Amino acid sequence: MKKLIILMFAILGFFLYFRDINAFIPNKSSQQISYIPIGDSYTIGQGVARSESWPEILTTHLRKNGIEIELTSNPSVSGYTTQNAINLELPIFKSNKPTFTTVLIGANDSFQKINPQIFENRLKTLLDEIQKTLPDKNKIILITIPDYSSSPAAIELENTSSTKMLIINYNNIIKKEAEKRNIPVVDLFPLTEKLKGKPEFFVSDGLHPSARQYQLWEELIYPVAYEMLKDDNN
Repeated sequence: MKKLIILMFAILGFFLYFRDINAFIPNKSSQQISYIPIGDSYTIGQGVARSESWPEILTTHLRKNGIEIELTSNPSVSGYTTQNAINLELPIFKSNKPTFTTVLIGANDSFQKINPQIFENRLKTLLDEIQKTLPDKNKIILITIPDYSSSPAAIELENTSSTKMLIINYNNIIKKEAEKRNIPVVDLFPLTEKLKGKPEFFVSDGLHPSARQYQLWEELIYPVAYEMLKDDNN
């Protein structure tokens, strides 16, 4: 009888031991996705509250639908070009080691009328470095430059037809890089092109999107992000 009791306690001890060990083994389903976007004023949400920027809306939307994701940092800055992103955003990106990103950059390059070939070279460098950092190099969503030539401010200040053609040229470069790297692209241009003459979709500067417009952007980006990330917590 005494031996039986000792044996039962030994079995119980082994059970508790392995249970405690398993408690320290990472559960893949609880791993959180770390999200850091790369961009400019369009990504930081110039002119709206932080909670109204589309990366914040996207993160909240994904979490509500079962994706364990955190917006770890948003290093985007108004006025940044692709070269600025390489010089100033990439170091933050690399130090935080995210597992997912969105890239919306190039509006300021086009506004400064930087040669498209230079933009293409810079975009390639940026994406090369991003893909070297990500654990899964395909966890990127590229986003085209919105048609800011249709904004109230642009219409008042410049030749919108030439601006629009340059944006289209840049966007073709973005789409080409996405196809070459086998990563999805969300095209904001057709949506934003239709907002000409609709000032309610812009903030007081007449250039940057209002919260209402950012919500429309997120509605295009969300399904692509969800499809990409839905299995990452399983």
